[in-house]
Amino acid sequence: MLIAGVVLILVAVGAVFYARHERGKARTATMTETLSCGDVATLSKGVADEVGGGNFTQRCEAVGKAQAGPQGLVDAPESKVDAVWVRTKVTHKYWEMVTTTRDGKSHRTRQEREDVVSDNTSIAPFGLSDDTGTVLVHPDGADIDQPERVVDRFEQANQVQQDGGGFLATLLRSTNDSGTLGFQREEWVIRPGTALYVQGEVADRTGALVFAKPQDKGAFLVSTRSEEEIVAGSEKAAKLAAIGAVVAGVVGVVLLIAGAVTA
Repeated sequence: MLIAGVVLILVAVGAVFYARHERGKARTATMTETLSCGDVATLSKGVADEVGGGNFTQRCEAVGKAQAGPQGLVDAPESKVDAVWVRTKVTHKYWEMVTTTRDGKSHRTRQEREDVVSDNTSIAPFGLSDDTGTVLVHPDGADIDQPERVVDRFEQANQVQQDGGGFLATLLRSTNDSGTLGFQREEWVIRPGTALYVQGEVADRTGALVFAKPQDKGAFLVSTRSEEEIVAGSEKAAKLAAIGAVVAGVVGVVLLIAGAVTA
């Protein structure tokens, strides 16, 4: 009971911090100034006229639609769909024999494991466009919230072997084939025309107006949800976490007391 009580207390503490994080996320979204792409351009021009280009920095949020950046669309290797941003992930799933000791005896059991063998995200800038203009978004380091999942496919080991070539077949030959279950392929994209909410720091350091990861520790969020949906979701998560923290904390304390009494 003592161990269970300690675990629940730790869970409660973790839930408190999570609730605080989600409340902060909702508060930041609510308090951050909303600017149109045209507003950003106007403010940038005013700073450039005053002190020269490359000196404009503004923490804000903007809403618009995704469009291809200066380098065009990015490659979506799994789905082959048109995209301005893509993340591709491959997870190796396998089993291994694990020895455990119970009642003074050793037991061997088969347990399923998984390792991420490839997780690639595009960082090419893309456009955020509204009726007043366009601002670039450099997604490196951004929290990409709820992109569209276009691939979620499991390939069994024998299927990979039959294909005979490619990255997964090479990887399979370098692992213990007998333990391999297969590979989970996943891909997420942001397509051109997708409505986006962007919160971060926009600056003209490179000569163009670009949303990028703030130089301080501020948030950098690119979301397919609206601000209202983000705030509502964070407030709900914070409320549930707070309730969980209270329940886990109370039960944890009860178990600690009971364990101390019976010890």
